Amino acid sequence: MSVQSLEDMVSRRDLLQTFGVSATLGFAGCGGLFSTESSRQTSTPDAATPARTPTVTLRPEGTATPSDPAGTTILDQTLTPTPSPTATDTPPSTGSATATAARTSEIAGTPAFTPSDGPDPHDFGTSVALVDGVALVDREGDSVAVFESSDDGWRQTATLTPEREDITYSNLPVPIVLDSETAYIGGIRLGDNGAVDVIERVGDEWTRQTQVTPDDPPEDFYNFGRSVAYSDGTLVVGAVNEPTPMVSYRGHVFVFEGSGDDWTQVADFGTDPHDLFGRSVAVSGDRLLVGAPATGEGTNWDGTVYGYERSDGEWIQASTLSVEAEDTAFGRQVALDGDTAVVAAIESDSPGRVYVFERTEDGWTQQDSFPGAQGADGADAACTITLQGSTALLGNPRDDTAGEAVRLERVDDGWERTERFVANSRDPADRFGAAVALDGQAALVGAPTFDDERPGRGYLFDL
Repeated sequence: MSVQSLEDMVSRRDLLQTFGVSATLGFAGCGGLFSTESSRQTSTPDAATPARTPTVTLRPEGTATPSDPAGTTILDQTLTPTPSPTATDTPPSTGSATATAARTSEIAGTPAFTPSDGPDPHDFGTSVALVDGVALVDREGDSVAVFESSDDGWRQTATLTPEREDITYSNLPVPIVLDSETAYIGGIRLGDNGAVDVIERVGDEWTRQTQVTPDDPPEDFYNFGRSVAYSDGTLVVGAVNEPTPMVSYRGHVFVFEGSGDDWTQVADFGTDPHDLFGRSVAVSGDRLLVGAPATGEGTNWDGTVYGYERSDGEWIQASTLSVEAEDTAFGRQVALDGDTAVVAAIESDSPGRVYVFERTEDGWTQQDSFPGAQGADGADAACTITLQGSTALLGNPRDDTAGEAVRLERVDDGWERTERFVANSRDPADRFGAAVALDGQAALVGAPTFDDERPGRGYLFDL
């Protein structure tokens, strides 16, 4: 490889710096490395589109919900995590509206979650997870905040921090997967080459069960825990070297089966060097998708998604997904639920796209595509995606205008954009959409701000 071609590849590192989580995504009383502080605890809106009133689930300050001058609905859900409920907490109130299939209604909101302690609070919201009244919010690998919902509203119940000051989960947003009462948190700085912590809530406390690592990592192995996915006893972990002049940036994907503190490695996949294989992973039942956004001729990052299927206990490669467009980093993010897959392709000099595929007897077939993400001059393009049933949520933090999260829904034989979520501040510095999570009729959007004068935030919306 020529020095120039390597520099061309390295110059795109920013393309891959913002981390998203593809799966649906802890700790009080954690042992080992961790100590716990526990308190016991898109389109432009159309004037003809009816405004929608989301469920106001968090209003501990007791403030009224104002009207937005533009006619959109603003959520007033300011929550500062404190050890005990305040007298002004109010139970959820509900509202409804109808978004037409051909138009995208806009919904603006104020923060639901803000950090109460810790360094660099503006990084709060780099990764999020939401399941069954529990929300996890990452502070760029420094710590993970746990929030839980009750009749009195949402409260932060724990702050999860590494016990050793020189160890963090990562210096990047970390993947957080939450399944029922178990959290899987990837940390590329845990152990020698990274690890995934398995944390379970037992009673009122979250307890670290084990730390998952590969059995026999290859010599050029780095950054285990860069991507994480989980489904029904199957844990999938990507180990990917970011492009730098010092190391090859090939990737590996490891598959484990088990639960609690008992996990067995059952598969290890790898492909050609220099493809970032495993930069994103998604698993659903007996299907697995692995994104390799740097595949392509020469310095092109065309991107490929590899499909695997489990048969008689063995994982085999069964398909590949790709698009005709060149140099798009197809596979930067992947999400999978049953027969549906959503893949983000982020182009370097034009708006990226998000593609929806459906699995049939003939293989994976593209159904639709939508505008994706693009930062200023394409340099910091980033997109986060999550998928649940017939709903997908796309996060687009941008850096040239205010960020957004766009809801896609399956309608008849295709997919359409139906709602667009924004922060009421509409400030590009907020990085609204840097992380997204879905849980039934609720959506959580992270906004780790560039503004050092205020903390990052998490926004909760009713779908």
